[in-house]
Amino acid sequence: AMPAAMAIAFSLSAYWSMRRYRYTPIYRKIRGGLRVVHVIFNRSTGPTLDWFDQGYLLLEVNKMRVLAKKFPDKELQTWFLEDLHQVEDAGLTSEQRLHTVERMYRIYGFLKEQEGEG
Repeated sequence: AMPAAMAIAFSLSAYWSMRRYRYTPIYRKIRGGLRVVHVIFNRSTGPTLDWFDQGYLLLEVNKMRVLAKKFPDKELQTWFLEDLHQVEDAGLTSEQRLHTVERMYRIYGFLKEQEGEG
């Protein structure tokens, strides 16, 4: 009962979050989502995420996946989606998944704050 209630709460949260930020540029939304993912992994105390954090992570990754499908550069889109798949893969340790997030920050220029953005 508790996991179902949490899933509903997160779904509603994601829905309102997407409505509120629908006019925010795609790349900026993705930066925000990846920041949340980074925080989730940093607060992890074991080699894997608990069910709550894994569920929260999957919601954030799904939001980023939807946004990434709007990338004009299809090769960049493919690479980014492959990296998101690694981030959500519960078969990898939290440390391995965090390394993927850190690699994404290094590789994708749009994840760096742009001049004039606040």
